[in-house]
Amino acid sequence: MEGLASVRGREIVQKYCLSGPEESFLNCFHDRHPDASTGIVHARGSEAYNAIYRSNIQNVRFLYSAAAKPAVLVTPASESHVQSSVICGKTSRLRVRVRSGGHDYEGMSYVSEGEGFLVVDLVNLRSLTVDIAKGSAWVAAGATVGELYYRIAKASPTPASPPDYAPLGGGIGTMLRKYGTAADNIIDARLVDAQGRLLDRSSMGKTSSGPSEEAGGRASGSSVIAEATDAPQSPMGRTVHLRFNSLFLGTRDELLPLMRRNFPDLGLKAEDCKEMTWIESTLYFAGLSGRRPEALLDRSPGSIAPSRPTSGGSSWRPGESRCFIMDPFGGKMDEIPETAIAFPHRRGNLFNIQYFMRWSETEEVVTRGHLDWMRKLYAFMEPYVSSNPRAAYVNYRDVDLGRPARPPRLAAVKSRVDRENFFRNEQSIPPSMN
Repeated sequence: MEGLASVRGREIVQKYCLSGPEESFLNCFHDRHPDASTGIVHARGSEAYNAIYRSNIQNVRFLYSAAAKPAVLVTPASESHVQSSVICGKTSRLRVRVRSGGHDYEGMSYVSEGEGFLVVDLVNLRSLTVDIAKGSAWVAAGATVGELYYRIAKASPTPASPPDYAPLGGGIGTMLRKYGTAADNIIDARLVDAQGRLLDRSSMGKTSSGPSEEAGGRASGSSVIAEATDAPQSPMGRTVHLRFNSLFLGTRDELLPLMRRNFPDLGLKAEDCKEMTWIESTLYFAGLSGRRPEALLDRSPGSIAPSRPTSGGSSWRPGESRCFIMDPFGGKMDEIPETAIAFPHRRGNLFNIQYFMRWSETEEVVTRGHLDWMRKLYAFMEPYVSSNPRAAYVNYRDVDLGRPARPPRLAAVKSRVDRENFFRNEQSIPPSMN
């Protein structure tokens, strides 16, 4: 078997000019899975590499950036393949980045700076088991939120799911104020640790504070969207559109008196309200109103992107869209202590702000100009947001906002589960120095 792996390694090196770590990883993985490595491991330069790498990049500016690309792509078909990716990555001196939906704003699930790395793409690990009687579901890490919503709706039209966008960083959804974040509702998890062991909540023991400790970082929930558009009739040449979207868990007749009493300035009328099922509401907030639930199964980049930042009016310039989205907290979020899980944005936090910009050009000089504009917006907002430190929801990460401090509790957890800091990125929390 060693001879076969060595020959296989030499053939790949000759064909694709691989580096030492890449060759080492390929041989290691093949030794552990001699009958399964073909179609699972994709070397840089192979026919499948570019297609797989590009298939799940939601922020296409990283396709044109100078950031380093992975040495190897792994598309595991089983949990054992994930374990081997970690084990072989360590022995081959390749860090592991894990990609699920590919929505990372800084592309940290598929690009890196300064060190060799591999990407474990979970596109094939998408199993979903929904237990309506118990009100729970096992969701494989490669499944999208759309796939989860679709499966729940197929099992029963009544239940709903708390998460919305990016549940692995906490999970903020339209029912945030009713049920909290997705991470607040995790009851168990299966994960591979830095030693390549497969653990669940029971086998974790006292190693960490449970699955949601690693996870975190819209009841009634709403979004306030500010979007700037061309407006020649305006003295300043621009108009800011404000739109209010909300999900109310009740009827139109129940909602209107509440809104008239608490938000009379909005002037909400019956015709402004649309009564719909829960699954219809997920399509609405995904910008897919009128579509069948099967539309939630489309995984292609941009196919299920929130319509909120881009709908209505034209943008400041052709191909541009600039906005920020404010999700109100409160409700259940005020009831959960900030120390409950690794999601500290609780009582006292009024809104969660997402800064959003979109442009179509690919030239580096154009990209720099857009990013500089966003940095100016950050500076403008500084007096109005959290400070010392300036906090941010991890799923809205931006390296321009800085790197995290070393929170004692999370640094201690990191020291227990990954003292060598094998799992790391440009904004991850390092182990405790003690």
